[in-house]
Amino acid sequence: MKAVINPVVNAIHLGLLRGKEGKVTQAIAAGRAGLLEKAMSQGPLALSPREKRIILYDPLLLKELHRRVWETPDDQIVNLWGGIGRH
Repeated sequence: MKAVINPVVNAIHLGLLRGKEGKVTQAIAAGRAGLLEKAMSQGPLALSPREKRIILYDPLLLKELHRRVWETPDDQIVNLWGGIGRH
């Protein structure tokens, strides 16, 4: 999921999704929050293809996951998401 870890790919991907933000129900928002936590705690290998699509097609979720991956100093996050070269 290069759009999560690579800032250039992330910016391009988010640009392509511009204007796609939609209103979601509380149930959908809660599901996406759970998906965000799963992605952060277990990494991309734990995500199903459907879960990856949800992240990649939701600009707010993708942006938040990218931010959290890059801002988390925890080495486990780096290990889960691969060598993102931020050091």
